[in-house]
Amino acid sequence: MYLSCNKQEKQKVDGMVAKRCSRSIGLHTKGVTFRVLFFPLLLLSFSANRLGAASLQREHVRDSLYNVIRSNSPMDTSRILAEIDLAYQYRVSDADSCRHYALLALRKSEEQDFAKGVGRSINVLGLWHYNLNQYDSAAVYFRRSIDILANVPDNQGLALGKNNLGLVHELRGAPGEALESYFEALGLLEEIQDQANQSIVLNNIALLLIDLEEYDQAVEYLHRNLALDSLRGDCEGMYMGYNNLGIAYSKVQDIAQAQSHYRQALLKAEDCQSTYGQIMSHHNLGDLALRSGDRDLAAFHFGESLKASRKLEDRLPALYPLAGLTRVAIEMEQHRLALQYAKEGYNTAREWNLPKREIVFADLLYRTYKEMGRYADALRQLEVCNQLKDSLSRVEEAKSLSEINLRHSLAQMKQQEAIERAENEAKALQIEMMQLESRRMQALIAFLIIVLLLCVILGLYFYRTMRITRRKNKTIELQKAEIQRLNHYLENKVAERTRHLSRSNQKLREINFHNAHIVRAPLANILALVHLLKEDANLDSQSRKELIDALQDVAENLDRALHSVRSTLEEGEA
Repeated sequence: MYLSCNKQEKQKVDGMVAKRCSRSIGLHTKGVTFRVLFFPLLLLSFSANRLGAASLQREHVRDSLYNVIRSNSPMDTSRILAEIDLAYQYRVSDADSCRHYALLALRKSEEQDFAKGVGRSINVLGLWHYNLNQYDSAAVYFRRSIDILANVPDNQGLALGKNNLGLVHELRGAPGEALESYFEALGLLEEIQDQANQSIVLNNIALLLIDLEEYDQAVEYLHRNLALDSLRGDCEGMYMGYNNLGIAYSKVQDIAQAQSHYRQALLKAEDCQSTYGQIMSHHNLGDLALRSGDRDLAAFHFGESLKASRKLEDRLPALYPLAGLTRVAIEMEQHRLALQYAKEGYNTAREWNLPKREIVFADLLYRTYKEMGRYADALRQLEVCNQLKDSLSRVEEAKSLSEINLRHSLAQMKQQEAIERAENEAKALQIEMMQLESRRMQALIAFLIIVLLLCVILGLYFYRTMRITRRKNKTIELQKAEIQRLNHYLENKVAERTRHLSRSNQKLREINFHNAHIVRAPLANILALVHLLKEDANLDSQSRKELIDALQDVAENLDRALHSVRSTLEEGEA
């Protein structure tokens, strides 16, 4: 989440060339890099000396964070984030408090399963190791933070971790990996439109490109950085941007552009009332003038830089203008003045136990004594310089050995962690396989239950279908029997009706016979007698009487014939 330096903070100088402090990313406060022509001028230390305005501002920030912590419950996530920010505020001035609040926030975050708090707490612990120059440990913490925050997701926290990891890569001599981390951080910040932190990462990319002698690209990124700072009205960021542009142009020997940007940086530092910015800008201008051969201008700017540094309680920033003034005085053959500046710088470096600075001023004293013709003093100073170099070499060797041992220990820790991780992964895989097997058994049991239920349902369905079929078959058989009975009955009825019709036909034939023979004969006689009566009107009464009697006899015969037919019909119906 944060890294090791801030615009108003001072870092301990550990040698002839002070260790560069790159711009870092924070949620509320951002850090910066101060690079001059060959070394950073803004010296950072763990002392309590600070500029008044910056100190008051940090105290105000801490008070605000304390208020947030007091006003919220211990398990509130806003309180956890406030504790993380407070740990960041203490990262340089009070390492113990930094670690205390970071661990406190980490513990609470783990209890609440608050992944964002876990990732950012681990990031601050990485800063704590970074400020102790434990870069391997810092890298481990930054990577853990990145892994956690990548799954939240927390793009801002992820970008902060990648930026910080890039700084570690850069300090460990891996510029390719550093650039990769910086560009990943920049992409995330552009996605969430975090301009303040974009400016920081752009600056880090540009400074690394300057180290890699890719000056054209460095200028491009510095202009982008300066545009963002101008858009946000960040005065301090602007004078740092102008200074870094001056560095880039001085590297390509564009003295006019370098001088122009250093002057703009000086104006911005004066606008911001930044003493450190004025010290740095004057020193850069002085160094540039000295390289150009303008000793008077160089002396003026080194003098202004020294004058500004005298305003601070901390004497460390005066070391660089003192070295510059000593060099100018040596070239201008002002040996007494050179001796005065060199001795002051040497004593200050010795007092603060800065062996690299001691070597610089011991070499300047050697050159001064040599120019003055004081060869015995020059020889003695040369011996002191050689002793310091030997001592520093031994310290560096011890430090290198310590770093190698630390890396070996970290490698063993990583190996152990890898083994434990492999074992955990194997256990997790075994558990997963067991869970998979359990799920398979459950699926199989569920499948068998479903199949059984289907079988039961199908069995019930077939049983019911068979019952219905049997019932229908029985009904059909009953219906068939009834139909057979009805058919038999109908056959009998038909046979009986046939017999009856045969009898009726026989009777009809008999009736027809009677009609044709028995009934027809009397009827014909009657018709004949009636015809005789009608035709023969001259019949006498006797003949008429005989005809009527004959007609009566024939009518009686006809009546008897009719009675016979009716009897025949009645017998046929019966």
